[in-house]
Amino acid sequence: MEYNCQNMGDSLAVTMNGKLTFEDQQLFRAMIGELTDASAAKWVIDLTNLEFIDSAGLGLLLRVKATSDKQNRQLSLRVPADGHVRKMLDISRFDQMIPFET
Repeated sequence: MEYNCQNMGDSLAVTMNGKLTFEDQQLFRAMIGELTDASAAKWVIDLTNLEFIDSAGLGLLLRVKATSDKQNRQLSLRVPADGHVRKMLDISRFDQMIPFET
């Protein structure tokens, strides 16, 4: 996985590319650190360029959710319209835990 953070006023957008799997835990922790260090009230995780996510990757997204709750930050996921990543999010009913943006 690769990611890029972009400050957009009161929100911080994180764009992810590649695959999000168990092997990305350390990099993901660094990304969460960048989110918590920023003063943005809203975090947007953009998954539209993500090619693959496994169950561990879904768990990492839940870690961001837990962190956003602790930090009193609003969190949303920008999701692709279709494909593997969307299917995994739909099967796991992530829209019931984290709001989706299209």
